[in-house]
This record gives sequence, structure tokens and C-alpha cells, in this order.
Amino acid sequence: MVKSGLIDRPHVSHYKLTMHLLLALLIFYLLWRQFLLAVVSKVTCSIRVDGTFIFSVISILIVIQITFGSLVAGLNAGLLYKTLPFLGGKLMLEDLLFMKPLWYNIIDNPVTVQFMHEVMATLILVVIVTALLRLRLNFLSAYLLLICLFIQLTLGILTFIYNVPIVIASLHQVTAFILFAINTYLLHCMKLSKL
Repeated sequence: MVKSGLIDRPHVSHYKLTMHLLLALLIFYLLWRQFLLAVVSKVTCSIRVDGTFIFSVISILIVIQITFGSLVAGLNAGLLYKTLPFLGGKLMLEDLLFMKPLWYNIIDNPVTVQFMHEVMATLILVVIVTALLRLRLNFLSAYLLLICLFIQLTLGILTFIYNVPIVIASLHQVTAFILFAINTYLLHCMKLSKL
């Protein structure tokens, strides 16, 4: 990645940036999972409900969201429209879906990538709140997941509003990993409770 452009201009292909971040997430997951297997036992996990499926779905949604976040960063999509998907009171479908074939918009169109990042954030919020309400988890990690989610959303909104300041954008990225780690911990505990 450094060879590709950080010498003369601070820009890297959004594909390379995404692959780099996903590789970091995979390494983080493997190390975190190994730690959980070695340290966290059935005794320390007091979850009595089975939410394995829903928390697996949440993990997948978080990985997709992190992927879209890296595409947003790589395409500088956070510097575009501040009123997605509306501009001047009308829906911007012509800006969202102008590339052919249509699926190119999902990875190469900055407007669509930013829109998808916002939609995924809303979806993750709805799924996590619904899961926590339905499962009635009275567990510190469940509350930490919700708190971390709201911090993540707040940092994302501030990053967008203030034209991507590096400090807030970096905190937004770090919080995404923390959110993923908390969810992985909850999932680990739920799998242990089934044994």
C-alpha cells in the first residue's frame, strides 16, 4: 500500500484499503477468539439464553459495515453530500445508481457507498436493540454493546458533520473493532451456555 501512493500523494486504492482493514479485522478476530477460548470459561459466562443466531447475524452486519466504512474512507465519500439520500428535497437516485452495471455502484460510487454505510448503521442499531430487548439480557456485556454502539454512531455522525477530522475518524474506526469484540464475546458466551 505504501508503494502504491503514499510517497507523492496520500491516496491508496479503496480496494487495497478495504483488504488491508479486513485482514486486520481477521487477525484481530483470531487473536481475540483465542484469548476467549483460553480465558473465558463457562463459569465466567452467566448468559442463560440462546441468541447465537442473532449475534452471529450481528457479527456479519458489523463486518459488512466495517467494509463499507473502509470504502467510504478510500473514496473520500464522507466529504460529499451531508443530506443523503436527499438533495434539495428530492431523492438522489440518479447519483446513487448511475454506474453500469448497477453493482459497481456498491463498491465504486462514493454516494452509494456512503448511503449504504448509513443504511447499515441504522440496520445494526435496529437489530441490536431488538435483540437485546427480545433476549432480555441482564448482562454487563449487553449494556456495553449498546453503549459502544451509541458511541460508534455518535462518532460516525461527528466524522461526517465535521468533514472527517482524523482524530474522530480514527476513534470511529477503533470503536468499530471494540463493538465487534464485545459482540464476539457475547457470542462466545452464548455458545458456551449451550454446552
